[in-house]
Amino acid sequence: MNKKVIRGVLIALGAVILASGIVYLGFAGYYSRRFSYRTYINGVYCTGRGVESVSSELSGKVGYMGLTVIDKDGTEYRISPSDVDFKADYSDSVKRIFDSASPLCWGRALAGPLEYEADCEISFNEEKLNALLAGSDFCNSNVFTETANAELVRTTDNGYVIKDATIDMVHPELVYDAVSQAILSMEDTLELKEAGVYESLPETAERQNLYSLYERIDSFQNFKLTYVFDDGEEVIDSGVVATWIQHDKNGNFVFDDDGNPILDDVRMRVSLDRIIDRHESVNKQRQFKTTAGKEITLEPGLYGNDIDNDAEFEWVHEAFTKGYTKRVREPKYLCRARATGENDIGDTYVEVDIENQMLYYYEDGELALETEVVTGNERTHCSTPAKLCYVYYKQRNRTLHGPNYATFVYYWMAVNGHIGLHDATWRRKFGGEIYKTDGSHGCVNMPKAKAGELYDMLELGTPVIIF
Repeated sequence: MNKKVIRGVLIALGAVILASGIVYLGFAGYYSRRFSYRTYINGVYCTGRGVESVSSELSGKVGYMGLTVIDKDGTEYRISPSDVDFKADYSDSVKRIFDSASPLCWGRALAGPLEYEADCEISFNEEKLNALLAGSDFCNSNVFTETANAELVRTTDNGYVIKDATIDMVHPELVYDAVSQAILSMEDTLELKEAGVYESLPETAERQNLYSLYERIDSFQNFKLTYVFDDGEEVIDSGVVATWIQHDKNGNFVFDDDGNPILDDVRMRVSLDRIIDRHESVNKQRQFKTTAGKEITLEPGLYGNDIDNDAEFEWVHEAFTKGYTKRVREPKYLCRARATGENDIGDTYVEVDIENQMLYYYEDGELALETEVVTGNERTHCSTPAKLCYVYYKQRNRTLHGPNYATFVYYWMAVNGHIGLHDATWRRKFGGEIYKTDGSHGCVNMPKAKAGELYDMLELGTPVIIF
């Protein structure tokens, strides 16, 4: 090979090397402000990207949803990232990785990818977390104090219970430390019981005596009876039975020779009467919408539910003293409404409108009969009493007796003592203002044909509304 050829080859090779060097240095200059070729951080492809871009993407992948704090009672409280200005920042760690890699060494990636792991720096607003915890129940309920005590209290729902403030008292400062650490560790759940934020006072003889007393009281009040009334159920349980314990004149419990609470019959009777009264409707006012469309208040009467208080007291007393708990009972009624529920009048009834001198009979909600009537004589003070009553007796061909009169009627329907609905064959007219000067002795006079129709339809116990 002659010298010219060798020289040409060397010159060409030098030119290639020079060009390659220039290209390499050009990429090195490019990568001086960006991550170099085939660089990965935490699995994110970084080539050609700056520190801020990579840090932002890594922070966006954190995906922390917040912390659920669970107190000793199992109640959960949620702290979302936005509540405390939670931040996950990779900037410093990513910057250190960038600074440690010389742009002149980008060629190393030709042999394989450059992989790095960046650390996340967690931060949050401590003032916001403090304010959030300061307003929470789990930091303010039963805070630790050396002077805490226990006491026996009566509650409406559960009777006597022990309110023991000496157990599981909370240390707010420990709660803050535990919650802060959980957020910094990006934990999803924090069990305060396991975190050791609670402390109880040592047992004392006084508390032992209190718990011993509670055991006897709880044994007394551990009774349950479910009453099934026409308008719903009512449960007699510890909340009610707790009021049956006998007390002395100073308000202290009275115990028998065995140390057990004594039943106070009077207290039992009073509480039972109150319960029964809520479900009785006899002699109680009701609201009623008349055929004329008026909303009126019905005067109390003998129609409705009337429960035998004496019989119920005897039954409950025996059941309690013999320990017959968790029973279901329907009370004994002295009289009972035709319908059940709050509106125990139902949709089958007689309506007597004194002002308009009209009688209406509804059957299953439909008007089955209407007629003009004549009610009690106002001039002689024999007005028909306005009240809610019911048909308690029916008879055909009856002679009605009163002071200085004996009157035969074909259809007699008694509704309120000596007051009833009946035909009045001696009258030619009904309705209008006849009742003011020539009314009845108090009964509701009807045309014979209408009285006969009503008599055949009416059943004993049907409510009669007179107003």
